Amino acid sequence: MSALKDVITGRWSNIAMLGIEDAEVIYEYWENDYQGHCEYIVKIDHWSHPEYIEFGWSYGSCSGCDGYEELSRNELIKAFVNNRVTYDKIALRVYGERLLEQNPIEIDYEWEKRARNKGLTILAEVNKEEI
Repeated sequence: MSALKDVITGRWSNIAMLGIEDAEVIYEYWENDYQGHCEYIVKIDHWSHPEYIEFGWSYGSCSGCDGYEELSRNELIKAFVNNRVTYDKIALRVYGERLLEQNPIEIDYEWEKRARNKGLTILAEVNKEEI
């Protein structure tokens, strides 16, 4: 896996990754154009346990469709840090299982496919830790 600083993309990515630049990316999804959406789950290894952080954001091409443009640098940092969700391994497993339960394979829309993929990626990560 890659460090976040090596793969992160999208407008505001330099702010979104502050403090977690070297975290290992376990899930990434992005649509990156003049407007976009980014989602990441990263892993930080602590001496006793891993910590997982999920974060994401959407952005627009102008101040009319990108609310981040009106914020100061300090407000941007606060907004992105407050948008992070932290999981321990057990909570992340439950989240991955829930994504699969809520997005059955019979439903074949792009959003559900992406949610299933995210759930499978999460479960592969937490299960490999046990081997």
